[in-house]
Amino acid sequence: MHKFINKIINVLMVTIAITTIVALVWGSFSWAEYTQLFKNPNIVFTGNSIVDESEYRSFLLKEYGSDVFAEDISAISNKIEQHPYVAGVRVSKHFPKGILIEVSERYPVALINSNPLLLIDNNSTVLPFRSNSFDFQIPILSNFKITNDLYPVGKQTLSPVAINVVRFLNRIMKEYPQLYQNLSEVRLSKYNDFELILADEPTKIVIGKSITWSKILVLKEFEKSISGRKSLTDYAYLDLRYDNQVITKERQV
Repeated sequence: MHKFINKIINVLMVTIAITTIVALVWGSFSWAEYTQLFKNPNIVFTGNSIVDESEYRSFLLKEYGSDVFAEDISAISNKIEQHPYVAGVRVSKHFPKGILIEVSERYPVALINSNPLLLIDNNSTVLPFRSNSFDFQIPILSNFKITNDLYPVGKQTLSPVAINVVRFLNRIMKEYPQLYQNLSEVRLSKYNDFELILADEPTKIVIGKSITWSKILVLKEFEKSISGRKSLTDYAYLDLRYDNQVITKERQV
């Protein structure tokens, strides 16, 4: 008999404990809702230098509004990653209503001469042109086949030519930075030869039907051989279409 009574008491105690916890949780959320505790959180963005914080905030609030604090961290991350300039993001919440969003932005390596103008980053992701895009010191890609299906904004380009050129530019930035810094344009001629146009003077460098690193090494060695006497921009024209040769045309004064 005593065991039965004890069992009933234990069940009652567990039931009361569970009921109390549920009541407290429900009461907490009810109070939060009543006091608007989680509405209009303080959202802070860090790591951004291209896109203003206000644009990211509007992009997020357009989806979730003032109740964004109630959303899962993964949902907030997924939404921010939909912005074309965001390569990666990390989100953390800080009680009572703070949200810290750390973004890693895509940085353009070239401007695509299209209508409308577009940008492309080092992973060949197509980016929309922005009012501050002219602040970037990057080359222009000209005379490439441009269609909307080949250059979807926010996604990797489907143009094999553009992908190849981006890889080429990435390597130049790492191994021949002085050339990239002076590069104003990469274009296809009417004969489908790739041409590099240097910003200074300007100087035209004809690469040929395909961009191969061996030709850039020839150019680099040529620049090294004339160092101290001349520079690449002393020439109006440099032709690298022939193996291990540089055909030059000096600039007329």
